[in-house]
Amino acid sequence: MSSIRILFSGLVLIGIFSETMAQGNPQGAQAGMDIIDHMLIKAADDALHGIPEEKYEGSPYLQETFVSGYVHFGKIKSTPVSMRYNIYSDIIEVQAQGVIYLLKPDPRVTKIEIGEQTFVPDTFRPLKKSTYFEVLEAGTLTLLAKKIVNYRKKIEISDVPAKYSRQPDQYYFKFDKEPVVKFTGFKAIIENSPNKKEELSQFVKAEKLSSKDWEDLVKFAKFYNSLFAIN
Repeated sequence: MSSIRILFSGLVLIGIFSETMAQGNPQGAQAGMDIIDHMLIKAADDALHGIPEEKYEGSPYLQETFVSGYVHFGKIKSTPVSMRYNIYSDIIEVQAQGVIYLLKPDPRVTKIEIGEQTFVPDTFRPLKKSTYFEVLEAGTLTLLAKKIVNYRKKIEISDVPAKYSRQPDQYYFKFDKEPVVKFTGFKAIIENSPNKKEELSQFVKAEKLSSKDWEDLVKFAKFYNSLFAIN
């Protein structure tokens, strides 16, 4: 898995986006196709090159099976396509007509829906490159989760296979179009709020929210967004 090679592909996923793009402005459709052609890369079949697939324990994926989902490019939405998220490689694998294509976290992608989960590509300090985040709550305050999988190489001397280990999610947040910031506690968010700091502080105290419980983070984000909702 870790030795998989990738090749740029010229014509990829023909027809997946054609139905949606064919509606409306044809120039917009062509622009969308250009974006797709430049962002999707084809996964090479290592077996054709005599490279056996590495045996490993665990999984680099959010879930092994491909599920139906959608890719959004601005206002352009794909037709349903099978995909899965490779957490370790931080890449979306798209399956079409028996071929697997790879979609890196490109900022031109608005969002990706995989089953019931939504992912967005974004950057966070201090990294400059994009990465995929799961959206837990969206609004004036957006709460994000970064999936983590660690990899341990095969131990040759004792013939212990390589292993992928899922780690606890890391949480981040952002205000509107501000940069993504790692979550360190409710206090940091409250202090950076334009107003209603007292209401937010009282809510955390009254609800006995824990900064280590992701459900409490979601509860706080929903309350925050309710206070700053635009009527």
